[in-house]
Amino acid sequence: MVVAFFLFFLRFLTIAGIQNKIDYIESLNVESIILSSVYQSTGNDDIGYDITDHMTIHPMFGTEEQFDQFLAEAHKRGKL
Repeated sequence: MVVAFFLFFLRFLTIAGIQNKIDYIESLNVESIILSSVYQSTGNDDIGYDITDHMTIHPMFGTEEQFDQFLAEAHKRGKL
């Protein structure tokens, strides 16, 4: 059984992309999803750990609305 599913955002991975794969993630018997930082940062050279704004989603990952939708769906399924 997979206990946690770590998602490190790369340039090709977005919040909407993860939400589209949530059924697949669930089919792997994942119990929780752990995301790397999705907040606004400078350059994103270190996978987003140089956060400049802890309240704003970095545009390369999606929008705050997409994040809220993903969060609601993940919570509904007990994954976060």
